[in-house]
Amino acid sequence: MPGVGLEAFGLDRFLARLHRLEVAARRRLPSGEPVGVFLSGGLDSSLVVALARQLQNGPIHTYSVSFGPEHANELPFSSLVAEHCRTIHRIVEVSPGDETRRDRWRDLVPHNTQGFVHGFDLFRRFMA
Repeated sequence: MPGVGLEAFGLDRFLARLHRLEVAARRRLPSGEPVGVFLSGGLDSSLVVALARQLQNGPIHTYSVSFGPEHANELPFSSLVAEHCRTIHRIVEVSPGDETRRDRWRDLVPHNTQGFVHGFDLFRRFMA
């Protein structure tokens, strides 16, 4: 089986893609303003937080969602990343019995005019 590590991908390709990620992150980070990042604990959001920390001197706020212990989550990983990147981390708990939050979710859906590309779009609006 061929290698899937850095050697197989190629160092030059890796560095070029890393540079593109850094440029994209720098372009989107607000200058001199607070930064907030949804941190699921997965690879994508963890990379975004790491890049933000590398590029941003100020505080970075990270947010993770818990739907309760009976649902799968990556909270241990998101907490680890938040600690490593020195963010101000908040875990938002959303449970079926939480009527205030449930009503907030229900109120958000009718106001969406562009569709939700990803479930995190709804979460971002919920956190706003």
